[in-house]
Amino acid sequence: MSEPQHLYRSLDNPIRILFWSMDEFLVLATPFFLCLCFGNLFFLLGALVAKPFYTKLKKRFPQGTFKHQLYWHFPKRALEKMGKIKRLPPSHCRELLL
Repeated sequence: MSEPQHLYRSLDNPIRILFWSMDEFLVLATPFFLCLCFGNLFFLLGALVAKPFYTKLKKRFPQGTFKHQLYWHFPKRALEKMGKIKRLPPSHCRELLL
């Protein structure tokens, strides 16, 4: 008999802090940090307005939409320098010969 195999269900789950995903937490934490640094409560108001807007935006556009837009609208050299896209043909080449 071989040992039982373990299947992990949470390997690809996003990192969570309390009940927010990491990117939602940063939308809230960054203005809070700025509020502490500058002593201005308008940053907190901005966080409370930005969080629902960001959540709706995140639901409307699936993961990878931003990379897709970068590929089609930015020059390939700029994306290679940023390290975002490697080994892909330039987006202006519409037909490829293999």
